[in-house]
Amino acid sequence: GENMDAIKQLKKATQLDPQSKLGYYYMGLCYIDMNQKDKAMEIYNTLKTINADQAVKLLTKIEAM
Repeated sequence: GENMDAIKQLKKATQLDPQSKLGYYYMGLCYIDMNQKDKAMEIYNTLKTINADQAVKLLTKIEAM
């Protein structure tokens, strides 16, 4: 429940600021927490076009799943 609420809010945030590296990063973490690797990878692919360093941090966590 909490992750879905967070994702909903983070989606709003990233719609308002499509360059929000933290919005996408935390959304990716929520998907990791929910064990949804495919969704986390989608977020990673978006994030790497915005901020490569933040994307690498997320990818490290995805690979550790």
